[in-house]
Amino acid sequence: MDNTAIHVGSERHLVDRCAVDRGRLEIWKWAPGHQALHAGRRFAVGEVVRGFSARARPEVPTRYSVQVNAREHILLEPTYLQFINHGCVPNLAL
Repeated sequence: MDNTAIHVGSERHLVDRCAVDRGRLEIWKWAPGHQALHAGRRFAVGEVVRGFSARARPEVPTRYSVQVNAREHILLEPTYLQFINHGCVPNLAL
């Protein structure tokens, strides 16, 4: 996948971007409440982008929880990973 082409098309409505994890990742912001996590650089096939842990286990699914089995969801730590599946034109996925 050519991430450069995705970046060019999706930046048109971009309001702000914030580098995280020493620039390896970026949070792209379009409007209040509309954020997505994007790769800040190219990653090699099989390279671990970012380790994570569970900061909480909500009793009911939330907009930001990740389902880990048939009945359990977790909230990710570091917190910025909650935006990983929230882009209309993502270049990074879980």
